Amino acid sequence: MNHPIYILLAGLTCASLGNAQTALKVVASSETLASLAAEIGGTRVEVHALGRGLENPHSIMATPSLMLQVNGADLFIETGLELELWVENLLDGGRNPRVLRGAPGHVVASQGISTLEVPASLSRADGDVHPQGNPHVWLHPLNLGPMAANIAAGLERVDPDGAAHYQTRLADFQQRLDEAFFGKTLLELLGRDYCYRLQQSGGLLEFLDSHEFQGTPLLDRLGGWRKQMLPLRGARLLGYHKTWSYLAAAFDLQIVEHLEPKPGISPTPAHLARLRVLLRDGAVDALVVAPYYDLGKAQALGEEGGKPALALPSAVGGDPEADDVFALFDRISALLNDAVRP
Repeated sequence: MNHPIYILLAGLTCASLGNAQTALKVVASSETLASLAAEIGGTRVEVHALGRGLENPHSIMATPSLMLQVNGADLFIETGLELELWVENLLDGGRNPRVLRGAPGHVVASQGISTLEVPASLSRADGDVHPQGNPHVWLHPLNLGPMAANIAAGLERVDPDGAAHYQTRLADFQQRLDEAFFGKTLLELLGRDYCYRLQQSGGLLEFLDSHEFQGTPLLDRLGGWRKQMLPLRGARLLGYHKTWSYLAAAFDLQIVEHLEPKPGISPTPAHLARLRVLLRDGAVDALVVAPYYDLGKAQALGEEGGKPALALPSAVGGDPEADDVFALFDRISALLNDAVRP
């Protein structure tokens, strides 16, 4: 059974605000989006997350209790890209015209983000294919910036008086996100725009390793998650579902195969036999599974090949220590380093 999760910012609810600005009710489809809304909204919002990080975001049930949350919402946030197909029924049942798709109170957080794995053709024979590309966009940390900007724009639409507040908090969030990814020192040396261009081109590490500053490689100035994940560069991971493509792109990891032979299709004996060959040949360093998939299958396969299998949080709330978007990537980095590094 699904239960709404409530994030009450700084202990403030509509009642406790008294004569101050009445908090906007923001309803998000996931804890990840709720975390972003809390970052941008601050004390002007009360955020409710409908899905938990331990639940499969593709298959949450649009229950009456969730519809009731939507009914009272000022703003509704979904990821989009057909990640949450259940949202259509939820919005229909919520009977709140303010937050229907296309209304000012509706936010598609992935809007404007370049997606990976856009299919060249669509066929049910290929499994659960997403026509607009892989929807797990938040697992590239740098995508959190445009997602937060989309949420800020939505908040401004329904609360124009708070525009300056939201823009200030968005700028602060973006700065903290950049520093968490690249490290403050590198950002100060190269500038944000250049760091982004190098990262997006795939040439960041090569550039840093081949250029010096004050007699030492620029690579020594790298910080944040990029540095924490540096020992894992080139690590070969076997996933369950196509969850980790953006994480791999962000940190130069390799997703060599998936337990699902096709998205949404359970592993078959023939497919598992093929994966055993990969493990036997040493082509896999670790198996990673989002917490709502069958870790037991991955562990059994990993034990046969002598490789670790771990439940990796794929969203805020997917691990007790992953309670916001910054803690999520701290936790992912720690778990992967512990599992994969010699």
